[in-house]
Amino acid sequence: MAAFLARQMVGNQLSAVKDKKTDTLSAEDKAKLEEEERERLAAIQEAKQARIEKHRKMEAEREKMRQAVRDKYGIKKKDANGVEVTVEPKPSRYSRCSIPDTRQYKSDKSSASSKVLSAWSLIHGGDR
Repeated sequence: MAAFLARQMVGNQLSAVKDKKTDTLSAEDKAKLEEEERERLAAIQEAKQARIEKHRKMEAEREKMRQAVRDKYGIKKKDANGVEVTVEPKPSRYSRCSIPDTRQYKSDKSSASSKVLSAWSLIHGGDR
């Protein structure tokens, strides 16, 4: 019952406000409102472009860091098409030789053995 009474009291005031039309604005006021709307839309577009640029820069920094890790550990990067791109590992100053670690090839033993043999042949000049 209280809600009904409140709605009756406020409803009359709202209907009075709703009845005011924007058609009663002068031409100058309409032009001013349109200009403000254009400025608002331009500011939104500018903020969107700045946000996109910021995210692009952040992603470029991340990719640079990822590539540094890939180079350090000799990890293959998958191309956009799903094709693996081979990256030669940088020789570490702490390792004895630059043979790539074969632990990453545990799942495919035939591939792992062929890669070890190819690494061995590179070191020893191709003679077995």
